[in-house]
Amino acid sequence: MSTTNAAAQPRAHHILFTGFAFPTASEVARYAAAGVKALIVGINNQDDDQRGVEPSDLADGFVWRHGAQGPAKLREVLDLCARWNMKLAPMIWARPTEKYCAEARAAVEPFEAHPAFLGVCHDFEVYWHKL
Repeated sequence: MSTTNAAAQPRAHHILFTGFAFPTASEVARYAAAGVKALIVGINNQDDDQRGVEPSDLADGFVWRHGAQGPAKLREVLDLCARWNMKLAPMIWARPTEKYCAEARAAVEPFEAHPAFLGVCHDFEVYWHKL
């Protein structure tokens, strides 16, 4: 009869996509109480005009979804996550162009040293799969 060490068993980690609105302090607390280990939050716009997504959007640069407050809001949620021993992965709409990738990298790099920063989640749904 074999025995197994419960501590050696892999455990599922619940990661929750919160959408494109930064979660509030009470929402982060509620997620932590539910056992969520990490959050994903969208930080940039999918498209910037009324025409919708089209091939010309591949020429667009990175634009924070929440305007000039985007970086401060991201830092605020990272701080909230750190208080609850959770991680946060900012999600970007990934475009396969050098300009966009460079701008997205520059936008996210200031947060990489934060203790709650998990890494970047790339959403390939539109720009890599649908266009």
